[in-house]
Amino acid sequence: MPRTGLTPQQISDAAIELATKRIKRDGFKKVRLIDIARDLDISHAALYAHFTNKDDLLDSVTAKWIAEIDVALQKICDENADPIDAIYKWFLCLYQRKHSRVVGEPELFEGFDVAASNKKPFIKKHLNSMHSQMSILVGRAMENKQFKLQSADLVAGLLIEATCGFHHPNIVADHSGEERIPKLNALLDVMITGLKY
Repeated sequence: MPRTGLTPQQISDAAIELATKRIKRDGFKKVRLIDIARDLDISHAALYAHFTNKDDLLDSVTAKWIAEIDVALQKICDENADPIDAIYKWFLCLYQRKHSRVVGEPELFEGFDVAASNKKPFIKKHLNSMHSQMSILVGRAMENKQFKLQSADLVAGLLIEATCGFHHPNIVADHSGEERIPKLNALLDVMITGLKY
């Protein structure tokens, strides 16, 4: 165990937390590994055992937030709710999570924007998770005979692509000052009406 008394996992978690605080305070570009190491009372070299460079640490900050979104969306999938209601709730949750980061934590959002632009592995994992979760909800609606029977994967992909304006980072940022929830609901109304028997 390191001299900090923390396990390697605790050091990694603490570094991510400290980096998050520094990003909020100083901005995305001003975070330095040496400052994080000093805050943790470990050597700069010791921190490299957990993060190969600054970009690796910043990616970990963004990946943590993305994972929190995926967990929140999965909870909606796990609820014993009407599938169509769950689809509305799922898209609303996704939009609100992205929007709150754009408006409330623009410095952290910059990290997400960079990661999305560079198609980092955790972004791809997030997109795959979104598709998988939506496929489950669509499949349930088909099983309940609420939607016409067809490929749940295809429909899930179409729903996610059609609502891109409400969860793509750059588009969410471009419209951050607007009240977009009524438009999201209206778009879902049109699409879901077309999917019903």
